[in-house]
Amino acid sequence: MTLTELSGGALRKVIADQITLNTNSLLATLAPYDAVQATTAWHTTLRAVEELINIPAFGLDTLEEARRLMAVPLGEEFLADPSALNWIVPMLSQRFDSALAQRFATVLYQSAALGAAYRAHGMADLGYGIHLGTIGDAITYFQSRRRLMVTLLYTLPRACKGSQPMTALDSINVFMPQIELHGMSLVTLHRQALLADIVPDFVERSDGAGGWGSHHYQPLESFFLEPERLSVLEMERLRPSTLPPIVAGDIDPKRIFSAAELRHQARLIGRAYQAFGLDDTRFAAASKLVFAVSRHVEDDYFVVLDHARFETLLRAQGATDTAQLRSELLADDVDFMRNSNSFAPFVVLGDKVVSNVNLLMRFLNAFKSFALESRKRYQIHSGFVFEDMVKRDLAELGFAVTDIKRINRKEFDVVATRGGAIYNIQCKNNWVDLRDIEADPTAFARYNRWLVWYYKRALAKEEAREQLLRDRLGLSEIRHFVVSRFPVITDDTRIVAYNRLAEGLGVVRPAGTGRA
Repeated sequence: MTLTELSGGALRKVIADQITLNTNSLLATLAPYDAVQATTAWHTTLRAVEELINIPAFGLDTLEEARRLMAVPLGEEFLADPSALNWIVPMLSQRFDSALAQRFATVLYQSAALGAAYRAHGMADLGYGIHLGTIGDAITYFQSRRRLMVTLLYTLPRACKGSQPMTALDSINVFMPQIELHGMSLVTLHRQALLADIVPDFVERSDGAGGWGSHHYQPLESFFLEPERLSVLEMERLRPSTLPPIVAGDIDPKRIFSAAELRHQARLIGRAYQAFGLDDTRFAAASKLVFAVSRHVEDDYFVVLDHARFETLLRAQGATDTAQLRSELLADDVDFMRNSNSFAPFVVLGDKVVSNVNLLMRFLNAFKSFALESRKRYQIHSGFVFEDMVKRDLAELGFAVTDIKRINRKEFDVVATRGGAIYNIQCKNNWVDLRDIEADPTAFARYNRWLVWYYKRALAKEEAREQLLRDRLGLSEIRHFVVSRFPVITDDTRIVAYNRLAEGLGVVRPAGTGRA
């Protein structure tokens, strides 16, 4: 076995060539399909996948029921004998309805067939979670590819130029391998390009069968979600008194998704961030539009509007920047990686614009974050909440978190002890726009370098006053860390990404703990 290594300009050229190759191959594969049929089929599949992901987490009565469901095997044995559906389908029909239960059964068949195809073609070890051995594995697999599945939805209307038909039943077996072979590859290649620009000694190694880099960058958190400065979930957990009561209204508990749930979530965001001046931002018009669109939801999930109706709803919201808001609402691009950075809720499909309740909610949550980013009070409050998040996780990891906040007028963020050592932790919640990894890697690299420099200065400051903590706690060993809410790229092991807190601090998270 011959091991080859690439770095510097040679590596950058290979990465650029591979990006072009994967982009062109993906577009060539999509081109023969009918745009309306392919997009509609994939949109239908997305609904079923979202239900698959959400039902065990939110739709069942007990944790035991969820565990039993997720443990169901999905290998070749399921395709040969799907008897597990004899209790799954009636259970879901009783809790929800027969249509949802049938969609669930169909996506299980599709997942089992996809896993069998991957194994038959030697793809089972291609990427994380690809083996699809159980329903739980399938959920993990689709969660990890969810962003790229939405990206494909954005891409299909412009990429599909032919007349070849497509059905929802066939869509997973046709499109998921393309996401695996090309979508995942493009994400990896762009991250490698970024690492090559930031890390001077970055090397890509290959043994002929596969490749791996000398450094790794993972910006996502639990459930493959992007980090937020301050999420509603963390406010509910750590600042419940700051959230005003919101009546759920007409939400039907037998519905996983619905227009009523969309309106409730929109109200929740508006109320939760009202204290930070959210109503005074462009969010107000965006939220008003989502409420108006929610009246056009079909079958508890889809939105289909002709362009005239869409324009009428848009103008009715009184936005001062209608053209800008329109561009943020509509996904109409053939470039896969540009689409991967979009939060647009609508896909342009011929003479229609198409959306769903999940895309609308995703858009509104992202729009909130962008609107508040310059608000100082929001930045300060989110920093305090982040400190509490770190304290909570340290306690779960077996640290003794002290109540030290100030010594001799010197302020400290989080001070904890473990194994006879002091852990002095600076909590940094500086926002990083992860869209720039692909959209503007030069700007991302520049900002990353500045953050690393800034964090190293913070560490030097803590080292200069560490004796204060030694004297207060009576311990001689002290370790200084910066924990960053948004991961940065650095070789400095004292700068720890929050999504890898346990690993960064050199401890093993006890079984049964972890953040959702």
